[in-house]
Amino acid sequence: MWFIFSSILGTALLAVGLYCLFLRVRYVEEEEYHSQDRVSPSSADAKQNGVFIEEAVIQPSEIQWKGRRIRFKDVWVEETSRTHYRFLLLPERVRLGKYRVCFTVDDIAPWIQGGSLDRPPFFVPEGKGSSLAEHWFKGSLVFSKDINSPKPSPLTISFIDHWSSERKSDITITVE
Repeated sequence: MWFIFSSILGTALLAVGLYCLFLRVRYVEEEEYHSQDRVSPSSADAKQNGVFIEEAVIQPSEIQWKGRRIRFKDVWVEETSRTHYRFLLLPERVRLGKYRVCFTVDDIAPWIQGGSLDRPPFFVPEGKGSSLAEHWFKGSLVFSKDINSPKPSPLTISFIDHWSSERKSDITITVE
């Protein structure tokens, strides 16, 4: 009788263990894919998750675009991170030693409604290159640019609505 009970209990524990391992692998693979480029939705979130480095300043504090006033709200530098799992399903943030500057704007309507030729406007760094990354969160939009140092030299960007638009390089982000 004891042998049968032990066998059933052992089989049940093995089944539960394999199921948990399956869930962990599945969950970790999905989470790791997204966490490699996880951007905080705000400086407060970056602080809460231990990746906040420093607040930054953006000048001018607002811009005009097609009759709209777009104000910059939250500007910060954070360290990139990924999620690491300890003991099955216990996540922890691991800092990667790379940095990004992030900012939000108070009016995301231009990105929802689109700009010229149904394209939304975008921010581009000085000179040639791709646009700043856009990260959508519930009701907000974060722009980010990878940087080499937590205190980079001033970053100059332009706000355009088409790749052929003139890059005025009229927006500067500095870390003090």
